[in-house]
Parts: sequence; structure tokens; C-alpha cells
Amino acid sequence: MSLHDDNRITYFARTYYRHIRDLFGIKRRDRLFHTYVIGKTGAGKSTLLQTLILQDIRNGEGLTVIDPHLKLLLRRKLKQIHARFKLTMVYVTHDQLEALTFADQVVVMNEGQVMQIGTPQDLFENPQHTFVGYFIGSPGMNFLPCRMENGIADIGDQKLQVGNGTERLSGNFKLGIRPDFLKLHTQAVQGSLPVAIKAMEDLGNCKIVTVQLAEQTLKVKLSEEQEIPVASGFLEFQPQWVRIYADEKLVGNSVKQEARLEPAK
Repeated sequence: MSLHDDNRITYFARTYYRHIRDLFGIKRRDRLFHTYVIGKTGAGKSTLLQTLILQDIRNGEGLTVIDPHLKLLLRRKLKQIHARFKLTMVYVTHDQLEALTFADQVVVMNEGQVMQIGTPQDLFENPQHTFVGYFIGSPGMNFLPCRMENGIADIGDQKLQVGNGTERLSGNFKLGIRPDFLKLHTQAVQGSLPVAIKAMEDLGNCKIVTVQLAEQTLKVKLSEEQEIPVASGFLEFQPQWVRIYADEKLVGNSVKQEARLEPAK
């Protein structure tokens, strides 16, 4: 490492140190600062601070050991530091939410192959591969085997009007939709399909309902306030959020060609 690089890192570390110290409103320095943090915020937060100021990078995974409120605050602060210094930041985490929060561009890989590169919003709304759809989001994307003809998806004995550029598709495909973009009703509405209610998980800020449609299982993400049907209900697909996949790759909404697509049987 050159002297220039070493000086640059030292400057960055010291600036980082001041930012973190100011964040906590602490005026003490070095050893006294360390002691104060341990005494006031706990060893877990001290580990985080050590990591951020490059004193103990081996600890890593700093944000996983602190309380949720402080975690949100520190995410914002790290984004501010990143924006100010325009430096490439490598952040390692097992928390998908943290990764999507920090990243401007995300590379999703599977078995050494790049599945998709895009913004967090791109990955969530328009996954180009079924792996991305399932991997990103909690719960992941629902996938249903179907047969497409004239913009209509046959799912078992049920028919769903899809449209949105799928009219030229013909053959066997997978229909994908996020749990967030499904609506569950106690009574039939236009375009809804009958489903059986299998399970319900109350997560505090939302409810995850498992339903069965034509022998296929789907997850539906609903608000805390919504009434859940007891045994059966009606599932509404929002057409603008339906995605069609052939050979695990996105088609349908992105179809531009004039010819009919015939996926492998």
C-alpha cells in the first residue's frame, strides 16, 4: 500500500469516526469514547462502532446485533456518508432488507451466473428470472403453471384474463405475481377466482394468508386491518403486476415480437 493510500484511509477513518461520534452526540475521544459507548449503549452497539471506524473490521455484521430503531438510524447515516465521499462501499450482510436499502444497483447471482442487474425496485417489480422473483421479497413471488392462449391463462380449471401484451403467447408458461399485488375478498368481484383459505400468519404489521387455487398454493400479503375469509374467498389478480415466464425467463409484458412464442413443452 502506498503512502498516499495509507493517508487517504487514515483521513477517511478519522472522518468516519467524527460522523459516528456526532451521531450519538458524544464529545469524548478514543479510549474514553469507547468506554462511554460500551457503558451507555451496550457491547453490541460498541461492536458496530468499532466496525464503522475501522478499529475492528473482523467483527463485521454490525447492524444485525442492535435494536431496530437504531438500525434504521444508522442505515440513513451510512447512506449519507456514502453520498458525501463518493466511495465504493462493500457491505456484507445476510439481511436482504439491508442489502436493498444500501444498494443503488444490485447484482443477483445463482450458481455463479448473473440472473439480473438492476435497482431494488426493478428486481421487485420486474424480475427477469424466476430465481430473482423467488429470492427477492418476503414472501417471494408466487409462480403458477398455466397455459396461455389469446391473453387468457388457464390455471387448472380456472381462467384468468391477463392481457398486457400476452395475447400473442401460446403454450405452457409460468404465471408470476407478488403476494403484495394480490387482493383477497370475502365475496366475488369482477375477474376474481375462488380459493380455499389454508393458513394465516399475523406478523404484527401485516398478515400472510396461504390460499389454494386449482391445486396450486399461493401467498397473499394483506394489511393488519383487512378481514380474512374463514374457509374460502375470492382472489383478485391485478393484471399490471402479472408476469409471464417461459423457460424461467420473463416474457409477456416485455413481448415486442410479432410471432407467437412457443416455449418448450
